[in-house]
Amino acid sequence: MNKKQAALWLGAASITCLALGLLMTHHVIRTGEGTVILNKRFVTLHHSYVDARTWKSTDFKANPEVRQVMIRNGYADVISRAQRRELKQSLSRLKVEMGVKCAELKISVMRNMVKLVDVTTDYWFPTGKS
Repeated sequence: MNKKQAALWLGAASITCLALGLLMTHHVIRTGEGTVILNKRFVTLHHSYVDARTWKSTDFKANPEVRQVMIRNGYADVISRAQRRELKQSLSRLKVEMGVKCAELKISVMRNMVKLVDVTTDYWFPTGKS
């Protein structure tokens, strides 16, 4: 191996060690607004890269280390936006379901009104047919 190859290997090994050191001591968290790099509490490779763009509140609850580091560093709004998004989706589904239920109720009320009108008119205005 010549000096040039040794220098390349040494450079590649140095970059790899630096990257591994960064991943062991930092969280790289991708959010809907961009990517943030936050210090880890402990040296570990666990949760080195997290793509939280599509996370739901249950995902944040299932990963307390990520949730806590985000809150500690001022990114609690990312978590609350996920909760608001879920609430809006739930309310939209509920609105659709309530619309369907209201339509069914209106039809039922109208049928009962028609029956009531028929019974009332038969009582007050007998046709003489028996």
